[in-house]
Amino acid sequence: MDSRAPTFDKTKYTVDLDNCRGGTVLDVALNGLWGAVVGSAYGLLQGSWTGAITGRTPEGAIVGVIVGGVAGAVVGAYEPIQEQEQSVARCLSGKGYVLDS
Repeated sequence: MDSRAPTFDKTKYTVDLDNCRGGTVLDVALNGLWGAVVGSAYGLLQGSWTGAITGRTPEGAIVGVIVGGVAGAVVGAYEPIQEQEQSVARCLSGKGYVLDS
């Protein structure tokens, strides 16, 4: 979006952006954080089970928990953030803003 255009109204854009986001930046960040928590929990469960089965030792389960938890957190946060960005872009386009790709 070209904020240098003579007709650009920063105040109106800020209000429209908050409305399209469904709230402030903090609200959006908390939603992404929830996705990371859920993804991490799933990764922890899956990683501990896989680590215990393949490693046949408690150490294998611990490694599985660590790897699964980190991977789950990354994947769990990435998807909601991508979906949010696409939703905001569609909403702003619907309000007449031309977005840069």
